[in-house]
Amino acid sequence: MQEEDKIEPVKSLPQVKENLPLQRTAFKIQKVCWVVILAVTLLIGLGFFGNGPVSKVMSAKENITLEYERFSRYQGQMKTTIHLEGGPRIANIRIPITYLSGFKLETVFPESYESKIEGDAIVYSFDTGNNQSLTIHFFACPERSGLIEGTWTVNQQAFPLTHIIYP
Repeated sequence: MQEEDKIEPVKSLPQVKENLPLQRTAFKIQKVCWVVILAVTLLIGLGFFGNGPVSKVMSAKENITLEYERFSRYQGQMKTTIHLEGGPRIANIRIPITYLSGFKLETVFPESYESKIEGDAIVYSFDTGNNQSLTIHFFACPERSGLIEGTWTVNQQAFPLTHIIYP
């Protein structure tokens, strides 16, 4: 009996006031937030905010293939690639100055043997060599956010380009 005397009696606490409608609302908001997070993660994985399968665009005409990124970030590096198979020995690529005003052109590889301004465009000329096959890479950084559009002309073939640049 002496042990029973040592046990301290516990006083019951007052009931915790529950607000079940508020709790249900919080659970619904939490579920909606999880769906939004999942959707944004899926869009990122697909390339809506930069590199990814949805962002890559490939356009081909005759013996010319042009690849570029549809989505990019402000001041993030972008690459535009042109593959030439056959065709004339001299390849001319005409890029509108209004299009280039939205970018800082960092590198052209391989270097063109001639570049000149013709009217409202810059024309880069490349020697394809004896095999008349060449891959040209243009590396640029967007200088503004928003929609940037232009039409590149490669050996008299027009290729419209559209970029969405995120801030």
